This record gives sequence, C-alpha cells and structure tokens, in this order.
Amino acid sequence: MSNEIHNIQKAKDELASAFSITDGGPLHYMLGIEFNLESPENGIHLCQRKFTEDILNKYNMADLKPSPIPAIPNLPLSFDMAP
Repeated sequence: MSNEIHNIQKAKDELASAFSITDGGPLHYMLGIEFNLESPENGIHLCQRKFTEDILNKYNMADLKPSPIPAIPNLPLSFDMAP
C-alpha cells in the first residue's frame, strides 16, 4: 500500500515479473475480509461480516439467536481440556 502511484506501479511490475497477475482495481474483498477505503481520512475499515454469514449459512446456523454470554462464566480451564 502506498499513496505514491510510482511505488504502486513498481510493486505491480515486480510481482508481474515473477507471477501471472491481474489488476482488479481498488480492493473491496480478499481472504474473507471486506475493505472499506471510501474515507481515507478515517483510515481503512475492515469487516468480516460476509465471511461470518457464509460460515453460519454453510452450517445452517444463520437463524440462531445470539448469546448474551459467549462462554460459560467462571469455567475453570486446564491443559487437560485442550484438544
């Protein structure tokens, strides 16, 4: 990532010399992460909503209700419980 076009082009040229690549334009989605670059002054916003929804749909869990507590409270953990 760079604000300088010549740095971006140099990186693309170096990658293209070693790999077959295409320029898909501005980044919106990659590796299950959505990228919102619309507001540069506020930085980059990353979101995994679609990735999470795809997993929930895959395992027929999209209609489940959220739990107010993500785990059993005060559950003592030990190494014996590890997989």
